[in-house]
Amino acid sequence: ITARKNSTHPIDVRFMEWGATKNDQDQYRAQLRMQSETDVCISGPGTSLMSPPFLRAGSFVINVGHCRPCQDHGVNYSIPWYMESYMCEAASTYQKCLYL
Repeated sequence: ITARKNSTHPIDVRFMEWGATKNDQDQYRAQLRMQSETDVCISGPGTSLMSPPFLRAGSFVINVGHCRPCQDHGVNYSIPWYMESYMCEAASTYQKCLYL
């Protein structure tokens, strides 16, 4: 999910289309354009967290992670699990990353 402010609406929310199309090169350009216009990127673990380096300066990445089921001595519990966090850290000089 990407969000950016525009003059018509306070928040413009968009969903990134990651699927392939007939013309993959045009789809890739459209994805890069959308990322470069994004102020807030919300994602769980996976490929979409590879995009922070393409976001504009001052943007935010919100990594919602996922709950990983665990068991210890017969007790079931879950722990938050974040993947690709190093991608946010690589861009930390010009953007912020939050982990929820």
